[in-house]
Amino acid sequence: MTVFGREMSRSALIRAGYVVAGLKIGALWMAQGDSSPWVHALRLLILMAKVTLVALAMAAGLALDTSISHADAWVSVGLAAVAALGGPIIHPWLVKTRAVEDHPTAAAVAV
Repeated sequence: MTVFGREMSRSALIRAGYVVAGLKIGALWMAQGDSSPWVHALRLLILMAKVTLVALAMAAGLALDTSISHADAWVSVGLAAVAALGGPIIHPWLVKTRAVEDHPTAAAVAV
């Protein structure tokens, strides 16, 4: 499969997918570490759903690459549709907001 103009083997793509998933999970764990365990777990589960979506898109791209032309375009349209429809639904669960008074710089900007 060609990625950014370079040929990559399936095993390299799979390894890259695991690296990206691990980095995302680790970053979420570190960023949300001060929240309650239940909220933290829920956000991590939502992230895992996103990682699963990317893995499914990668598998679809690999499967469709030999059977139809412009397989990446079809997969990207599917990803865009899922993100556009599902993103607004899960966004409030992924964003950690604090009151303006918790951030002195934000309070200064808000005034």
